[in-house]
Amino acid sequence: MSRELSAFPNWPSLKVCKEDGWCRVHGEHDTHLRLQIAEVIRFLLGLLCVVGWLYWIGGELGGAGFVLIPATAFLIYPKSPLILCLTFFPKETDIVMERDSITLNGKTYGIAPHVDVQFRAGAKYLDERKEQRVRRIGRNGMLTPMTLHKVGYRKVEMIYGGNVIQVAVISDEDKAGHFAYVLQEAWNLSRTFEFPEEEKNVRHDILE
Repeated sequence: MSRELSAFPNWPSLKVCKEDGWCRVHGEHDTHLRLQIAEVIRFLLGLLCVVGWLYWIGGELGGAGFVLIPATAFLIYPKSPLILCLTFFPKETDIVMERDSITLNGKTYGIAPHVDVQFRAGAKYLDERKEQRVRRIGRNGMLTPMTLHKVGYRKVEMIYGGNVIQVAVISDEDKAGHFAYVLQEAWNLSRTFEFPEEEKNVRHDILE
């Protein structure tokens, strides 16, 4: 499907195959948990750099020690945990919609005529207590870009009949809204797919 035909955001991706009757929404992104893991990795790498500097100052690394300069500069950069997360272990959220099912990250939900499906975004991922704790950890109480990033995570959810199912945790309200919008459009497209001819015949026999 040509993106010029509609106002889809650049992310997440949407692929449509009308011949086989499916829509696929796919996006890579960071999550709050994975960012926390990246921060631990950054801390450990920082310790290695400190040890490396001590050895270099002691004259034991020679010219190889010059690699510590860009490595240290990268680790000092406030958004280095986010870069580590997105580069080495981003979360892949994958949703495939067919005429009679939705598969969310490998888990399939059957679709029946009486089951209504909607997608929404906006609910905060962190509760008030956790958000305040993140804000206090920030530098001298200042709202740094990384602090704002951490408290900005939003849930993308699927309303499946009477159930609310979490689809993804996205880093800010706009991106979460983009994801929910594309999911809703994919759902609307999947409702236009016709059942295969042999499936139509089976359904007709059942009705008779």
